Amino acid sequence: MLSSVCCMRLNTYGMVIGWLGVIFSILAVTLLSLGLAQANRAHISNLSVYLAVAVIHLLSSAMLVLGTVKKRHLLLLPWLTSSGVLLALNSIAQFFHWVYLDTSPSLLALPALLFSVAGFVLQWYLYNGIYSLYKQIQAKRYSASADFARQTEAPLEQTFQQPVIDEMLIK
Repeated sequence: MLSSVCCMRLNTYGMVIGWLGVIFSILAVTLLSLGLAQANRAHISNLSVYLAVAVIHLLSSAMLVLGTVKKRHLLLLPWLTSSGVLLALNSIAQFFHWVYLDTSPSLLALPALLFSVAGFVLQWYLYNGIYSLYKQIQAKRYSASADFARQTEAPLEQTFQQPVIDEMLIK
């Protein structure tokens, strides 16, 4: 588990990633909507899929910001899920990209391969930062609820009062 990402505390990192996701998703939704309005039939299905992904990312990024502010770990799950799916799909695409570059005899393939590996490692690191934030909020939330439960529990001796029990035995 990480305690900080890019020299930022996890809460700050969650806010930065969430707001960047919201800003870029709004930009993507706007541009894709404009492109969809002017697209020919061949490109409509591709643009529609990209638009749907951008809207999902917009909603999950907004929930990431809200979950970080309110300290609710379950609000981070949509971002973790959607980003996890995209990361898995990117992993598969990277694998096929590496296979294609490995079969290429050119030395120009080496920088592309190294760049793709560096980007892949960075994506996993950034994802792990939000996952660490999720686990941190979850741990604090459950420890706080356990403390509250311990404080509200009455000792067994106080639960049953002796005079009431004595009256029941006399009858």
